[in-house]
Amino acid sequence: MVNYSSLSSCLNVKPGITCFVGGGGKTSCMFRAAEELSKDCRVLITTTTHIYEPENIPVVYGNSLPDVQLAFDHSNIVCAGDPADNGKLKYSGIPFQRLNDICDYVFVEADGSKKKPIKAPATFEPVIPVETSHVIGIIGADALGKEIRNIAFRYEIFAKLVNKDIIDPVDTNDLKVLIESENGLRKNVLPGMRYSAVINKVDNTETRQKLVDFCNELDPEFLESISLVSIWKENYSNVSFRKGCR
Repeated sequence: MVNYSSLSSCLNVKPGITCFVGGGGKTSCMFRAAEELSKDCRVLITTTTHIYEPENIPVVYGNSLPDVQLAFDHSNIVCAGDPADNGKLKYSGIPFQRLNDICDYVFVEADGSKKKPIKAPATFEPVIPVETSHVIGIIGADALGKEIRNIAFRYEIFAKLVNKDIIDPVDTNDLKVLIESENGLRKNVLPGMRYSAVINKVDNTETRQKLVDFCNELDPEFLESISLVSIWKENYSNVSFRKGCR
């Protein structure tokens, strides 16, 4: 496992369209990586579902690409979307390839989890644009040891996926299924798209050691890498499975 000084380098984010799916702090990870990259590059944040409108980032409403281009004249990080209910934004309708043409990175929140640390997708989720180059599936480490019904979004779907009862606790075997399954975080990841996983909120030594051992049990056939992350402590580490992905 290799340690990194920034989240964006740990995730090995490359120019293009990156989608964030799952639970466990998708928005926090997306904005942290975007802030890091915006020091030298142009980063656009948007959604195919809903996202809370950011407070300290310029927001462009509507489907005008020139308005988004104009916003980049004043800031290296811009959020684009249409107003929705409860202070959220929804997809503005600007084609993703056109957005990709005017900036270096497009970050897309492509899934919802109702602030739960773990989720399994419904039939209509996640909403991943076909132009996507990288899908990052996120899990919150705070789901471990908690009852499925209390900690998972779409808990009945999650329980069926991992073959458990909704009152059973979440363990690392469940995380393995969620990460590797085409009905879990890999859902709608098309051939040619990079796929990696993140376990967020790894905030103490005991949890970290348990998860380091867990990372080495994952099947490299299914993903490029897995990262253990603490946004709060700014600790970022990664295990890469594929040669040349670092």
